[in-house]
Formats: sequence, structure tokens, C-alpha cells
Amino acid sequence: MTRVWLHSPSFLLFGIWAGLCLFGLVMVTSASMEIASSKWGSIWHFSLRHCVHFLVASLCLLAVWLVPLNTWYRLHRLIFSGGLLLLGLVLIPYLGQEVNGSQRWIRLPVFSVQPAELFKLCFILYMAGFIARIEAIREGQNGLIRIIFLIALPVALLLLQPDFGSAVLIVLIGLAMLLVAGFPLKRLFGFGLILAGLAVLAVLTQPYRMRRLIAFVDPWADKYQAGYQLTQSLIAFGRGDLWGLGLGQGIQKMAYLPEPHTDFVFAVIGEELGLVGTLLVLGTFAVLLAIGLILSWRCLDKGRLFVAFLAVGITTLIGLQAVINTGASIGLLPTKGLTLPLVSYGGSSLVVNSVFIGILLRIQYELADTPTEAS
Repeated sequence: MTRVWLHSPSFLLFGIWAGLCLFGLVMVTSASMEIASSKWGSIWHFSLRHCVHFLVASLCLLAVWLVPLNTWYRLHRLIFSGGLLLLGLVLIPYLGQEVNGSQRWIRLPVFSVQPAELFKLCFILYMAGFIARIEAIREGQNGLIRIIFLIALPVALLLLQPDFGSAVLIVLIGLAMLLVAGFPLKRLFGFGLILAGLAVLAVLTQPYRMRRLIAFVDPWADKYQAGYQLTQSLIAFGRGDLWGLGLGQGIQKMAYLPEPHTDFVFAVIGEELGLVGTLLVLGTFAVLLAIGLILSWRCLDKGRLFVAFLAVGITTLIGLQAVINTGASIGLLPTKGLTLPLVSYGGSSLVVNSVFIGILLRIQYELADTPTEAS
């Protein structure tokens, strides 16, 4: 076991996870002091809670690393059903907790859970098992209706919350996994067009989404209303310049930039650590994604289809969420309300993304320990 654990890809992957989590703890502390003081009377409110989240996430990573990958394959149908149930429960009044106009959390005695974050794991597990066990899907002979239903049902439940960002992620992850599985490009392109049309319809029928889109196109035209969050984020990046103002020295987090410790923590990084700091963060995610794709390729090469598709889904999710979060912060994409994986404040997000890393570590472990075993 020691030989496998110190195998360089595993050690590097674990180091990236630990580095991003600890860096996130530092940045969450810096970004949340003002809002924690004004709202809760203690500058350490969010940072202490984030420490608890990190400890829970660490235990979850270790627990997942100990679970054989065949166990996930045996349970993927049951896990998917449980995920759909959670997405339905969050819509029940009094059980689902509404925050900022969205009903995305389930209240528990001690803490709240965001089912959308947990469902990402459920969806990836089921999609990987579904594609791996049905050869006809990979050949594109049939099953299109089943695929559409598989993606459309959770997307509909997410849009009812509403959680448009997570719905988009689910669609893109599904398309990416089908692409790697060898689904015919013609059918995949047609399927993508249908989903894109539905996404446009979802934007056009909701006034607040239209306001976000207009603010994205020209945030300065309404810099005190719809474009306020983006303009404040851009100001933060402008103030940071090349090297930043210094850790803890940012101004935008002090009641100017909304959600500085969650959705827009990347803007705080840009202001306090400058262009150099943001590029280091992006570079770290790039290395993480490269490791995930290499693991997927190695699994495909050894015939471990379920594990390969699982690695693709995890890598795609982390990569897309990082791209969407950072892209929204710098004005390249409309705001979606998605956190920066392993960095932003948020217990559900941190735990689920740590579980993903634990699964990737398990994949690396099994590849090194039993390289010829097929799924």
C-alpha cells in the first residue's frame, strides 16, 4: 500500500486537493471577515465553519478511497434513485430551505444539505454504469429516448428550484461522457442542438435570467442594478493588477462585492494576489484535469469501461465548474451561481468535490495494484 500511495500521480493528486482546500480556507477567511462581522458579530464565523467542512471533507475522501470501485458499480442504480429523491424533497415546503429566491437546501437539525451538489455524484455514477453496461448505447444503435429521459428528469427538477447552473452542468457532463463513449457525433450534435434550444427557452421565459444575460453583455450599462456584481468583480481584478494588493488587503470584499467568499472568491484572489495568483490557481486546476484525463485513458486502454467513464465525468465536472466560475468572475460567461471547486465556501460543494478526488485516488490505486482487471 505504501508503494501505491507514494506513486507519483496519487501523491500529486492528493497534494493538489490538500493545497486547494487549504488555500481556499485562507481565501474564505480573508473574503468573509467583513460580511461575517456585520451579519454574525464575529469575523471568524465563516472560516470556523469552513474548517469543520474541511474536516468532514477529509474524512469523506478517506472513506471513499477505501471503497472498491466495483462497489460503486453495484450500487450506481440505487445511488441515482436516492439522488432523484433528494432533488424532489428539496421542493417540499418547510423541508426545502429558500435562500436568495432559490429553494436548493434541505434543512437538517445541525446543518443544511444542497441536494444539487450531491446529485452530481449520483448522476456521474449512474451515467458511467449505464454507458458501460449497454454496448448499443456506445454504438449509437438505440437508447436515445432513454438517454434523453436520463438527462431531462434531473434537469427538470433542478430548474424547478431553480438552479440553472447545475442543470447546465448535468447536460454538459452527460454530453461529454457520451462523446468519450463513442456515441455518433451526428446524433450527439442533434441532441446538443435540442438541449441548446431548450436552454435558450429557459432563459427567455425567466426575466431574472434575461437580466443576467443583458448584464453580461454590457454590465456597465446598469452598473448599480443588474450589472453590479460583475462590475464590482472587474474592479477587483483591475485593482489587483499583476501582483495584487496583498493577502487580506482587498477592498471590494468590504460590502462592495456580493458573495465574495462563495461565487466570487476568484475576484478576491485577483484583487489580493493579482494576475500571478489567479494564473497559479488556474494552472493547478489544469494539472488536476490532466491527471483525471490520463487516468481515464489508462482505464480505457485496460478495458475498465465503468471506471474510465467515471473518471471522465468527474474530470469534466470539476473542469467545467472551475471554468464557469472563473469565467463568470472575469465577464467571459454569464453569472451562474456556481462555486469554485475546493476553494469557495460551501460545505456540500467541498465534501462532494473531495469525494470526487477520493474516487480518482482509488482509481489510481487500483490501476497500480491490479492493472489487468476489467470492470
